[in-house]
Amino acid sequence: MCKSNKNLRAQQESLRLPYIFLRLHGSGNRIDVFSADQSLMNWPTAYTMPKGSSSLTSFELIVLQYAYAFPDRFHLSIGTAFPIAKDLIKTFTLGTKVNYLRYNVLEAAVMMSYTPHYKIAMVWNIVSVGNPRASVHLLLAHAEDFSEDAEGGLAFGVGGIKSLGKKVSGMVEFMNLAEDSYGDLLGDADSMLLLGVRFREASTSWDIGAMRPLSIHETPDEFIAFPFVKGTFLF
Repeated sequence: MCKSNKNLRAQQESLRLPYIFLRLHGSGNRIDVFSADQSLMNWPTAYTMPKGSSSLTSFELIVLQYAYAFPDRFHLSIGTAFPIAKDLIKTFTLGTKVNYLRYNVLEAAVMMSYTPHYKIAMVWNIVSVGNPRASVHLLLAHAEDFSEDAEGGLAFGVGGIKSLGKKVSGMVEFMNLAEDSYGDLLGDADSMLLLGVRFREASTSWDIGAMRPLSIHETPDEFIAFPFVKGTFLF
């Protein structure tokens, strides 16, 4: 009987080895997927939702965005400001996101969006390193304004998220918006620092934090930060 139990345990361990190997070396499938993994507070990440999933995100209770994942590496989205006034309907924006690289802890994605009324297009390239419980994200974006006498611009972003507990994560995010030229990314630019926490469940999450502009010269010294609230619902 003892020998039989040892043989059974050996067979079970041998069956587990391929599973463990795939987890350690990357099987192309992410684990521990939470709602809002596809973004930090403001910037997107390279992560995408599972196939057939939808998400509804509310930024500051004003901007609404709906996204749908056809395969698990491709999102389509629509977004607009909540129509408190009819002119806000003009902010209607179409977007897409494609995850083109997934290898071990490294993922990369490209995003594109277009606002028809204002003729503004944006392209992002995002690189994410880590997993949904602890990750760092680098982003380079370009905005192009196709209206008359308008110029495009670059943006650089870096951020991270770290699990602080079973249902809470801490987040930090920095963005640098170049005003003039492609080559002046770190020159005369407006920067923003965001700090916050994410309360997460499998299908809902809430982000609460603060946004601090780092290069506003006309703001009174008493100013500290703007409050930031975001809710995400995955279904």
